[in-house]
Amino acid sequence: MNQGASKTSSTRTTESKGVKGKPLIKNLALGLLCTGLVSIAFFSIYDHVWSPPDFPELLPKPDLSAVEAQVAQKIEALKAEVEKSPDSAESWGKLAMALDIHDFKHESIPCYQRAIALDPNEFRWTYYYAIVLSETGSPEAFKWFERCSSLNSDYAPLHVIYGEALYEAGQLEKARMAYRRALAINSNSAHAYLGLGKIALSKGDLTRSREYLHKTLEPKPQFREAHGLLAEVYRRLNEPKKANRELKIAQQLPKISPLADPVYDELVKQGVSAFWYRERGLVYQAEGRIDEAIQQFKIALQLRPDPEGHVYVANLLRELNRLDEAADHYRAAINLQPNYIVAYNNLGQLLLEMGQVEEGLMWVEKALRLDRRFPDAYISLGTFYVRKGRDAEAIATYRQGLQVTQGFMPIALRLAWLLATSPQQELRDGKEAMRLAKAICKKTKYHDPESLDVLAAAYAEMGQFSKAVQIAEKAYELASANQEIELAKEIRVRLALFRTQTPYRANSS
Repeated sequence: MNQGASKTSSTRTTESKGVKGKPLIKNLALGLLCTGLVSIAFFSIYDHVWSPPDFPELLPKPDLSAVEAQVAQKIEALKAEVEKSPDSAESWGKLAMALDIHDFKHESIPCYQRAIALDPNEFRWTYYYAIVLSETGSPEAFKWFERCSSLNSDYAPLHVIYGEALYEAGQLEKARMAYRRALAINSNSAHAYLGLGKIALSKGDLTRSREYLHKTLEPKPQFREAHGLLAEVYRRLNEPKKANRELKIAQQLPKISPLADPVYDELVKQGVSAFWYRERGLVYQAEGRIDEAIQQFKIALQLRPDPEGHVYVANLLRELNRLDEAADHYRAAINLQPNYIVAYNNLGQLLLEMGQVEEGLMWVEKALRLDRRFPDAYISLGTFYVRKGRDAEAIATYRQGLQVTQGFMPIALRLAWLLATSPQQELRDGKEAMRLAKAICKKTKYHDPESLDVLAAAYAEMGQFSKAVQIAEKAYELASANQEIELAKEIRVRLALFRTQTPYRANSS
């Protein structure tokens, strides 16, 4: 060891003297060569360990054989953009979005990762990445939701979605904190209050759950899930009337109550499949944006003709009183699915409204030939007869429908109404009307305003006006509480008649 050290020291001394200049030059050259080799080796190792793989290796290779042509074209075009600009976070992010929204979730993950690496301060990529990790069941999602919060802590939808992920994972206290953070930013966040209501319900705190769910409905009274949960809360509180009321409201509301999330909406807009056009249509429909909903449904139909899609469009066109167009779409649905009983009935009902009686009756009768127990067809026929003042035929139709459907309640209600209020004295039968109405009210726990309205009319027909007033007052209160404004107005008119001991007579056209 010591000898080696002495030798090295001696050599260095000799070379430093530079005898004849040659040893110095030789060793300088050797040193530079060694340094170069070490440098090359270092950068090779660095490139292998620290640099990301070449972008072709990162580019996903999804199987596009089963997707719609426009979806495949969009994904291929975005891959080409990445190849052209491999250092562009936007290119990687847009490719990730297209893969994500078209259900290539796992393929989108490395693309989001690359976009984040290129632009770590861009909120969108981290947000979408956290969500897709949550959707694919990765526990890493929670870490990335926190990363999102560090980038944009004031974005309320982030905390709502994070809260939902935590709730589904059973982390209730952390979920509660996330919902609270959302409310600190937006005190009217219906979805945050809903989340708190769900947590309270899961813990058995029914009083607090009810409070949160009522707060949910203040900014968003048409929130189906909130009414459904309230029904469960009232059931557990042993308040069946309120539970039935909430359940009925929920059943009448749109299934979708979308969270207002402008950032995520950018992702949804990347969907170019028929499915996504229809989904956007359903969201717009729930938001009351009927023209935009129709436009989305029509694009979906162009991409993938579908009988149910035509019925969606037709039903919305009817709301806008564009009846001829609606009829065309019902016919298109029937052409695609010749035994589509709903389209048969809806087309027949529409044609009857348009005065095309012979063809309208033909389509409703076709629906009944397909299924004699299809209740909507009896309602369509009975409604047509009532509008034409043909109450006897309407009553016969409802009786037949009631028999073959084994007491379908909406048919029974219409029959009871006619028996109590028909302007044709020979057709009225207050006793039978009361029997039918009482049976319906018993099923609805005397908490359905429409059923109570019919029962009040039956009492009035029997001359029992004090009872009619009592029932009508309750019906009015319930209709008002349920925000059934038009029904409440009609009940108030009838209530005024009953107070003067006058029965109600339906107008005959």
